[in-house]
Amino acid sequence: MIVFGMNWHPLVIAGCLASLMVNGATAAATKPFRIANWSGAAYSGDQTRQFERCAASFTNAGGIVISYAVDRDYRWHLSFSNPTWNFIEGYSWNSSLKLGDGSVLRSRAVVVGSSNLEIRTEDGLSLFAALWTASQLQVTAGGLTFEFELISSNEVLSALAQCVLRQTGVAPRQNTARLAGRIDPAARDEAKAFATEILSYARIADVQMLPPSAAPAEGQAAAAWKTQLVTSTVDVVEAANIGRVDAMPMRIVEGDLRKCRGGFFFTSAMQEIDQLKVARTFTSCQTPESTIFVYYIAIARPKGGFYLLSSRSLGGGFGSVAQQQTELVDAKLRAVLMTAVSKVAQEGKEEKP
Repeated sequence: MIVFGMNWHPLVIAGCLASLMVNGATAAATKPFRIANWSGAAYSGDQTRQFERCAASFTNAGGIVISYAVDRDYRWHLSFSNPTWNFIEGYSWNSSLKLGDGSVLRSRAVVVGSSNLEIRTEDGLSLFAALWTASQLQVTAGGLTFEFELISSNEVLSALAQCVLRQTGVAPRQNTARLAGRIDPAARDEAKAFATEILSYARIADVQMLPPSAAPAEGQAAAAWKTQLVTSTVDVVEAANIGRVDAMPMRIVEGDLRKCRGGFFFTSAMQEIDQLKVARTFTSCQTPESTIFVYYIAIARPKGGFYLLSSRSLGGGFGSVAQQQTELVDAKLRAVLMTAVSKVAQEGKEEKP
């Protein structure tokens, strides 16, 4: 499996057609681009002409290639290769990824070709959200240790996000239907009760409840609160608005893409907590003045439909401090999510005559 570059970006270098191997099959590269020391393109199957993925890569001083890729199912991949490596296919090691801010992510390094390693983590969303702001990356996998200066990592990831959205036909259309929640009195009371349960268990300090109109998004939220740089909301989304929880991420992405007037990036993940599916989405929109970070959580509502939580911050420049605060709030909300859902469901039963 080769994870060399592919992607679209305003700095596209038009022309030239290249080919390489992707997942064991020849793939044709189109719309090549360069950003700093990264190069990439969009890849399609050489035989089928079907879009496969967008990817970008560069080589460090030690001859090791780092590659970011996002496939047509919007899954993100991080991998490394070196022609001097000679591993056994399918073998894997525990690995760790140390980022420039000192944080460490645990992972597995899996051999997907004699000279290729793919990094797999339990939380790919957090990995790529962290890579967006990371300036350095040190990798330890088995007996290997190597590092990269991640120049323009955010620009490359934004370019890849735009690449896959264009290749799959998702565009910032002005008529994209907003994933609107209910704001009637009953929905507000329910969302407020849900927010109260979450906050009582999450131990988030210095919380200030906000009026619904203060939510930093389109329209209003059913419930909203703020802590430090982060504003969070809860909405009640009817099943008629969206049928499945796993459809939530792309609806969210389409809505945030429409509002973004800068470099847009997204990543999403599906998790299962206590046999209940949870959809997570991270988006960022960077302009020369600031960057907006948003972490979303969507989960089935006991009465039908879904709860949609968001945690949002606005940071200057890269906004790494704002992102770290927002990720921490998101993690605390996820940790108590099922407890809060169960409590609200139980209270609803007790209120029935």
